[in-house]
Amino acid sequence: MKKHIFLILLGLSACKEPTPVLTTISLKEPPVQQASIVSIQSTGPTTAELLVKVTGKPTTVNWQLSGQTGTAQALVVSADASIPTEPFVLIPYRVSGLVAGQEARFSLTFQFGSQETITALRRYTHRPAAANAPNWTRLAHLPTDVGDLTGYPANFGQRGASDFLGIVRYVSEQKMEAWTYSRPVDKWFIDDFSAAGRSLPRKGFLQFNLYFRGVDKHFFYGMGYFVNELAPNKYFYDRNLFGVFPDGASIVLPPYGGEDGEVAFFTTVDEVYFLTQNGSPGMRSINANFPQTVRAPLPEPPGTLATFTVDELGYVVNQRPGQPLRLWQYNPATDTWQRRADFPGTSRSRGAGFSVGNRGFFGLGTDTNQQGLRDIWQYDPATDRWQYVTDYPGQGNRYLAVMSADKRAYLGWGYEAQTTATGAVRQVACTDWWEFLP
Repeated sequence: MKKHIFLILLGLSACKEPTPVLTTISLKEPPVQQASIVSIQSTGPTTAELLVKVTGKPTTVNWQLSGQTGTAQALVVSADASIPTEPFVLIPYRVSGLVAGQEARFSLTFQFGSQETITALRRYTHRPAAANAPNWTRLAHLPTDVGDLTGYPANFGQRGASDFLGIVRYVSEQKMEAWTYSRPVDKWFIDDFSAAGRSLPRKGFLQFNLYFRGVDKHFFYGMGYFVNELAPNKYFYDRNLFGVFPDGASIVLPPYGGEDGEVAFFTTVDEVYFLTQNGSPGMRSINANFPQTVRAPLPEPPGTLATFTVDELGYVVNQRPGQPLRLWQYNPATDTWQRRADFPGTSRSRGAGFSVGNRGFFGLGTDTNQQGLRDIWQYDPATDRWQYVTDYPGQGNRYLAVMSADKRAYLGWGYEAQTTATGAVRQVACTDWWEFLP
């Protein structure tokens, strides 16, 4: 496998009192004892597999899994052999007694640390696989529970092949890690991104590919932000990108000129387009050969944004509290926006967008009560229509790492808005990774 070398990023940072940005929890130490329901997948007309992840060494005394149908009938839940996956253990369960189209409810009670007992809840609607249904494949978990579990994957393989991808993630104030995932061997490989002064650790670190004149691959990385809880201005934004090209590397000049804040972006073949979430509607782009251009602004104030690209047109799902979730289409050739069909599903924030082939997809996130959502909808630009297609079987709801490709997409990591029996919602870091074939 080709080793990808990251070069030093010498950045200037800007500071400003921003709108709230990423609020993920960085785990400085792996939890002593914690259990989560990672995934539930249909295996037959009345059966499913449920996967539990356990950190630490719980015993049968301090944790328990149970399930029931929507009519309060107990489900049969039996454990298979556990799968050691350092630093945790995965335990598959066989569930029987499910009814097609009916919701089931599972509860997982465990002792967190040495004192608190938590009961985590998970809802699941049983949908036996149909012949034309999207296919989900569970892939290797990231073998760590420490640091931020989010990032922006970039394709490290041939254009459109997506057999190798990489994600840089924040671990601590002293460390960042670059992880490469190999689909052929279904395994993660680590590189200490902070080694030899490669980059100052920061959150929100971006990665993406552009193709100069549609041919030469240019890999870009950088930007992000630093957090200082004691400073008057809590967030400090880095405006610099670095580019790696077939014949060398360089810092991108001029630096990014947009406003401070958490960015959302989409790419065409040779251009990246940046918007500021919960900021002003201004947009600007950077070309594969560095020219930076102010573009037509989003026609309404942005909330949290989910993006995807289909046929060289950019799409933005604008998620504003109390407003319809509007879909906007951007045409780079005319520098114009056009409103398309509103998203018909549950109102939400922090939903994720991606594309496969000539379709866009949007879903996940949390609803207005901060309850986690896992529904995924397909958008067809040819008909301007949305259609529910599947539920994400994995654990996370928010801040997932997502990568689009020609024939498939990858989704995973992120954070679960985990509902508990007391009504509280916990934010739990996730390490599972999935391949989606529509």
